[in-house]
Amino acid sequence: MPTNRIIQPLPFKGGWDTSLGPQAAEVTHLLRAENVYYELDGGVRKMPGADNLNATQLTEGGVAVTVMSLFDFWKSGTAGTPVQKHMAYAGTKILKEDLDGVFDTLTTGLEADKPSSFTSMNDIAIWSSTSNTDVPQSWDQSAGSTSTLAGSPPNFAFAVPHRNRMWAAGVASNPSRLYYSVLDSAADWTGAGSGSIDIDINDGDNITGLASHKQRLWVFKGPNTGSISYITGSAPTGTDAYARVPFNRGVPCVAHQTVVTYLNDVAFLSNRGLHSLTATEAFGDLKEGFLSFPIQSIFTDELAVANLNLSHGVNHRGRGLLMWSVRQSGQSQNNWVTAMDYRFQPGRFSLMTPYKAASLAVMLNASKPTLYSGGYDGYVLQHDQSNRNIMDVAYTAKVQLPFLHHKAPDLMKMSAWLRVGIVPQGDSDITVQWQNDENEVVSGTVSQSSGAVLGGTTGFTLDTDTLGGANYVQRYLELPGSYKTQQLTFSQAGLNEDMEIHEVAVQLEPSGMEEI
Repeated sequence: MPTNRIIQPLPFKGGWDTSLGPQAAEVTHLLRAENVYYELDGGVRKMPGADNLNATQLTEGGVAVTVMSLFDFWKSGTAGTPVQKHMAYAGTKILKEDLDGVFDTLTTGLEADKPSSFTSMNDIAIWSSTSNTDVPQSWDQSAGSTSTLAGSPPNFAFAVPHRNRMWAAGVASNPSRLYYSVLDSAADWTGAGSGSIDIDINDGDNITGLASHKQRLWVFKGPNTGSISYITGSAPTGTDAYARVPFNRGVPCVAHQTVVTYLNDVAFLSNRGLHSLTATEAFGDLKEGFLSFPIQSIFTDELAVANLNLSHGVNHRGRGLLMWSVRQSGQSQNNWVTAMDYRFQPGRFSLMTPYKAASLAVMLNASKPTLYSGGYDGYVLQHDQSNRNIMDVAYTAKVQLPFLHHKAPDLMKMSAWLRVGIVPQGDSDITVQWQNDENEVVSGTVSQSSGAVLGGTTGFTLDTDTLGGANYVQRYLELPGSYKTQQLTFSQAGLNEDMEIHEVAVQLEPSGMEEI
């Protein structure tokens, strides 16, 4: 029988984007994408939970300390089996954890709450910070405490290994000087083959970050005008001598711990947004070339820019995510984590809100890359947990679509029903909210229960019930009322309750005498 109803699929064609406005013909972007990760088909799933790594809170004088940095330290040794230790800088201490959930003190008496860096070379871990009094420390997994890094190094704030040398910067007395160690040694900074390179001295900026990428050492300056250079060559002298090549000026890096390598690129955080080397080369300091362009209003209007130097970035390779901890204006702690899924082009953003991360790290857990965060409460969180809770506290996953007019913004229409394609994750409900034009928001639910199960109170009825555990089901919900534009929001807020949405569609029909 002829009908003027049409089925309108609404595939998610983009991620969280505040630049495209609140109205669209189709789901080109999401107005909110909180506490969700993306599936490769564009669907969304509530992000995994997190639990304490350490059962005992880290305190000093009875007060919880801030975990400013974390490190996954592997030592090859000579036994043929690498040994893993977790390391942390918290309060005034450097600590280690033997994969037993207990942090043991290696060093105490440091300045607290300084931006800091861990790295490793030649089977020793090296810690340094922005403190002008604390000197770089080293640890070999065997000693009961760290030691002052040997070889008379400068008092650097951060370092990276590059082409069999350790390179360092962030020295207060020489803020534009890049130092390098002797070949094959991170503990000799004065012998033959060591040296330094000055990067645009007296330009009003300091060296704020380093990255070893594709046989080049990238040198970032900031936090004011900013510049990027790279070092070529493999030795101080000879036919392949070190040379500095200017790359860009005008994009300042705020801090070393915000520099992250991924794929064939390097991402970093400035006082204006997120950038990559590739985009910076193509667009310079034009905001259209920022990685964060889709959510640029968040950086300009909502973040505490003066505290971005306390942000922390990681590449969660197991999930294809770049993640940075940031803080809103008026907050005293990093209370957000922005995530960009770089498996999509352009990348799709989402926002994590249920935990506060002074530091982030990706460390192997049973050979699986796992996200960890250091909190302000003396705890290290181990993320990527199957249960949907943060230390036994519930959080809300929310996805909000723009107001949709289905390519007919001036005509009235009705959605007879909404179809939601889901992978059931338990027996909980997903909350659906819809707003027709300027009318009140109305709520309903779709069930994730995928059918009856054998046994139980009422049992299973042949030819009536269906067995639970379906991989994919469709749920329907009536959406009464007419509109020119309609907004849909999906959320799941239950403790240890999940949601996974892959498909959304509506059945459209004319309202009154008007046609679509």
